[in-house]
Amino acid sequence: MFFRLTAQIDFVALQDEVHQAIGDAQRSFKENPSLLSEFPCQEPATKINLCFLRQADSILEQTLKDFLREKASEWNAAVDLMELRQTEQKLMEHMGKEPLEAFQQMLLHRFLPCPLAPLFSQGILVEMTKRFLTRDLETDQEVFRLFLKTFGHEKSD
Repeated sequence: MFFRLTAQIDFVALQDEVHQAIGDAQRSFKENPSLLSEFPCQEPATKINLCFLRQADSILEQTLKDFLREKASEWNAAVDLMELRQTEQKLMEHMGKEPLEAFQQMLLHRFLPCPLAPLFSQGILVEMTKRFLTRDLETDQEVFRLFLKTFGHEKSD
């Protein structure tokens, strides 16, 4: 069962899921013109990237929640949880709790060198950072600098 779950992890597909999540956020900005209208620039791409910057925390939080929910659903469909728990219980009775936990840690360490959630989050952060560093065609400034110029004064008022 462990190997069935591990075999489902496709790190190339994980990157595709990152791009899909970013694309979904971008489409939601386009579908809600009021989000874009608050930015005083002409370039649509710049407005979208400014939206990413303004909503970065909520985008990261929501995409991670959606990712974890989707993965849990996929894994629950791939493995019978009752059978998994029964197998674990039988192994615990046969081996003892501590040796079983050590064995589980060994498997995880060998086959899953890093948890998927932080890897997915890092992918989202990299994609958003790329958008922050893009340049506005009109001003030739990086998006994050435009954001600071536009909204940085709010704290001093």
